[in-house]
Amino acid sequence: MWSRVPEELRKEILKKVQQGTGLIYIHPVELEGTLKKLFLSPSIKPDTDFITFGIPSSIIPCLKEFSPFSKVYSLQQYGKGRVIFIHYNPTPSGYYWRRDRSLTPVVEDDSGYFFPYWEYYYSFLAKNILFASQREPDLLFSELKFQKDKNNLFLKIDNHGKKEKMKLSLEIFNRKWEKVEEKNYQLELFPGSNEINLPIKRLNLSGVHFFNVILKKGGKVVNWGTAWTNIVNPVRLAEVRLNKFAHSQKEPISGKFIIESDVEKRLDTYSLHYWITDVHQRLLMEKIKKLTAGKNKITIDFKENLTIPSLSTLCWLEVELLNKNRIVDYQRKYFTIKLPQE
Repeated sequence: MWSRVPEELRKEILKKVQQGTGLIYIHPVELEGTLKKLFLSPSIKPDTDFITFGIPSSIIPCLKEFSPFSKVYSLQQYGKGRVIFIHYNPTPSGYYWRRDRSLTPVVEDDSGYFFPYWEYYYSFLAKNILFASQREPDLLFSELKFQKDKNNLFLKIDNHGKKEKMKLSLEIFNRKWEKVEEKNYQLELFPGSNEINLPIKRLNLSGVHFFNVILKKGGKVVNWGTAWTNIVNPVRLAEVRLNKFAHSQKEPISGKFIIESDVEKRLDTYSLHYWITDVHQRLLMEKIKKLTAGKNKITIDFKENLTIPSLSTLCWLEVELLNKNRIVDYQRKYFTIKLPQE
């Protein structure tokens, strides 16, 4: 992309960077001249990890490919300005004409993700913009982790400025991106390190949970970060397996539910609730099945006809594992139905 920018415009951009304007270059290819020399130079290590701190990169598509996560970018100084090169690829495979048109990485298949992972792309980009413009906050998060019992979330905030009164919000989301809990705290942060323990309620649903911590002053966000943990229940929905992906209009939907159990007792209080919808949110079928067995792995076959025909090619099978009326696990699979030709 840089090689296609007219020479006079390149000079104007680099002049502004020399004077202190930040520059972010995503997917650095086709570099020439000064920018290529900067890219090939050893990366500068920043004084803080503000850019990468609090991004749950290890469970986010594309970002998890960078280990450690700091490899996702490199930093250079050009005059008074900062230059950040971000190394993920925003171009879909086979779509060369779409290259360099996106700020976020390409995701070829996100069928296994139930949460809006892209929100963390924008979180990462926002941190890069603040850092490149030399506007990172005085209040920096230096630790965000769970205590051993996982009943408390530990947060350390390093205040590099004066004493501040702040509002801290904690939002907890499960793997379905349902808000489990929201808490707000009023803080007085003194210069130096400030340690805060945030009590966490018991979490019921199996799978990943996100803990978004947001620091605000006067309604404006000052800093933010996310911690995550994975909940494993003693009885859980290990897999939802469809016998095939593409179906004809009148063909039944069939497959297996695989349930894992760490308990020996019967599972009379457990049941499976599953349903199929099309993209218009029309309910095509729904059923509940009771569980009784109590062994390490339970396989339940299913074969269901739709009660009404789908009006879309893409459909979803959603499955909840319930203990009494409490949802303890959830999975979702999509498949296609061939619509009749008009």
